[in-house]
Amino acid sequence: EIAAQLPKRDADVAAIEGELATARSEQKRLAKAIAMADDVPELVSELKKRSIRIAHLESQILAAKRTPDDLVLLVEKIEGSARARLHDLRTALADKRDLREVFLTLFPEGLTFTPARAPNSNRQIWRITGSASFGSLVDQVGPDCVATPTGFEPVLPA
Repeated sequence: EIAAQLPKRDADVAAIEGELATARSEQKRLAKAIAMADDVPELVSELKKRSIRIAHLESQILAAKRTPDDLVLLVEKIEGSARARLHDLRTALADKRDLREVFLTLFPEGLTFTPARAPNSNRQIWRITGSASFGSLVDQVGPDCVATPTGFEPVLPA
């Protein structure tokens, strides 16, 4: 997959390098204009914008020029980290009592099970409704209830 992306990456780098050359030439012209003029804040502001843009373009080029081996190592590192975290989660939830705590945390008001029929079928199913609360699982910023069934309002912090 990484090797398949290399031709596109090379084209992207060439485009970014072209944009970088343009930004540098604009920066030089602005610097000359500032040297000739007496305290023109607009020119100074534009020069600062070009400097920020140049720094951003240079960082994009550095990121795009990573070798395929660097990219493979990065992908392997991310994959290993994801597998370790998934293993930790599975280990943490091995005790069925922990699963109950997870559901109680996610659905503090509980779940309601109502008998229903599957659409276009006579098969019996359960319709499950309840307000999900992710505040205690994530970072507890913003409304506590971020996922609700249709017709329910989110629970706002007191």
